[in-house]
Amino acid sequence: MSTTLCLEDILLDPAIKLVFITAANAAHKPLTLKALAAGKAVMCEKPMATTLEDAWSMVEAAERYKGFLQIGFELQKASWRNKKDICGFMFGEKLSHYVDLPRWWIGSEVSEVYSVCSPNITPYSEVRDNYHTTYRFSNGAVSHLTYISGPAATFKGDPLQNVLSQQLGDGHALRYLIVGTKGAIETDVFARTVKRWEFKDLPEGSTSTLVESLTWSPEEDHSYFHNTCEQTHDIVRRVAQGLPPKTLPRDSYETMRLCFLAEESADSGKVISLK
Repeated sequence: MSTTLCLEDILLDPAIKLVFITAANAAHKPLTLKALAAGKAVMCEKPMATTLEDAWSMVEAAERYKGFLQIGFELQKASWRNKKDICGFMFGEKLSHYVDLPRWWIGSEVSEVYSVCSPNITPYSEVRDNYHTTYRFSNGAVSHLTYISGPAATFKGDPLQNVLSQQLGDGHALRYLIVGTKGAIETDVFARTVKRWEFKDLPEGSTSTLVESLTWSPEEDHSYFHNTCEQTHDIVRRVAQGLPPKTLPRDSYETMRLCFLAEESADSGKVISLK
């Protein structure tokens, strides 16, 4: 027989060391603060909170209680994410993952943010459903994020078809492209491919050579798409061994701050300088 535990039961149970907060975004702050105050390690889904003030209060609580707090930058879908008073804004709800990732790749602080949006594709959405955002980094690198949230994947009549296969060729795309001075890497999630090129500047002209092309099976989608399984195992291991989070709350807060700045830039139509 299964037993249903209320929040107080969980917080008062000394045998429960770690809690995962996967509630609606507006509930992230109060649940995190209660769990940290009760001495629990916390993994809270992204975005941290619906305001920067709430996100910072979570950082302060983790540091005050010397607690374990890690934010999971993974994407999930549900209807409440169209509601502004619950999800906050689409940039934090959906796109913080793609702000955090370039920060990790580039390893430099952001110096400028510029964001523009066209009219909503989905008229009933209370939050913006498209963004075209550029981040300039202090080391000279530039990242650009284009996000368009259109209709859902078309059901193609096969209930056994996985999510990526259903959306392939249906007007959906999820691509990463990294271009540097020595080459480029492209990941096409729906096509399940990773390709790498090397650039050379020869007397007869510049060249781009495909040097690596990888693919993966549908069974490996979770590893290449959003590896929540490995993230969960790593967090449990860290809590069990008394290790700190892989990503500290202050670093997650910086990602959230850049999300809010992109929204501010979209509101004002101006480039925001962080210098």
